[in-house]
Amino acid sequence: MRTSDCDLLAAVPDLTGIAESTAWFEEKRETLRSFVASPTVLASFKPMQVRDVLGAPAAPFGRYTDAAWRKTVLAVLLADWACYAMPGDQVSFARLVQVLEVFPAGFRLWWAEVPGAGWLPVGYTGWFPIQEVTFETLVSRAGELRDRTLTVLPVVDPEGSFVYLFNYSIVEPLRKTPCARRLLRALAEDLEHISLRGLAAITVSEDGIRVAERFGMGRSGVIWVAGAPDQVFTRRMR
Repeated sequence: MRTSDCDLLAAVPDLTGIAESTAWFEEKRETLRSFVASPTVLASFKPMQVRDVLGAPAAPFGRYTDAAWRKTVLAVLLADWACYAMPGDQVSFARLVQVLEVFPAGFRLWWAEVPGAGWLPVGYTGWFPIQEVTFETLVSRAGELRDRTLTVLPVVDPEGSFVYLFNYSIVEPLRKTPCARRLLRALAEDLEHISLRGLAAITVSEDGIRVAERFGMGRSGVIWVAGAPDQVFTRRMR
């Protein structure tokens, strides 16, 4: 039986229940770090385009009124924290809420059915449009920045956009598998449908550097965050 996007979110708690959400988050994070990537798990790997599951924002609370959005935030947060072992590399809840509030259309969440745990978010990609001045700062003055928090634009410019790759990651058990290649291939296909003027990424890992280079980006600077260097990569298209 085909599993729908709604079915995937059904087992995710609503963020309005903090105790339940916290317990689910911690339990599933441990599972995602240690499950076995069996052929059955690999075969179950499937995407959920975030924009397809969300309702429209409603005044006065915007997307916060949408249970699917609240569940998606928690699922993406779980995927992110399960992918990155170091706290400094993990997205903050506040930052993720802000990005998914302004531009959820750039996110694709990947799931797999894990024996004994059900469907779990095992990786995700996310991108959003940025201002030209932000891109130029990343190109030539990245050292002036003190964190990775860039301003998110709410729409893509059909005449040409500067795009920031917010994330591309998959949990450890699925790295170096066909699932990782599918995740990156889908991201590449997304970018092919955008009129790009520039592409940027900030990465904290060797895998991230390899992916940035795969997308044709070159190293343009370093941002020092909490005493650690984050590598900035950019590519100007036109």
